[in-house]
Amino acid sequence: MEVGLTKIEEVSVLTIKGRVDTASTSKLENICNKLLSQQESKVLIDGTSIDFISSAGLRVLLKLAKEVKKYSGNLAVAHINDYVH
Repeated sequence: MEVGLTKIEEVSVLTIKGRVDTASTSKLENICNKLLSQQESKVLIDGTSIDFISSAGLRVLLKLAKEVKKYSGNLAVAHINDYVH
């Protein structure tokens, strides 16, 4: 799994590529924790290149969504393919 992080105006964009599973969630969690430590309130997950996401990966994203709401923010997910959806 590869994770890219860019900022477009006020929105932090996480681009995830590959499989998000138990073996790779620690990398994703570290990046999410970085966003939370910076109190980012607008996060977009670009799922164009996600091949698979396990319950462990979903847990990380749900935790991020819950924490972002504390800053009156939102998390959005875009471009998820049918298989992953």
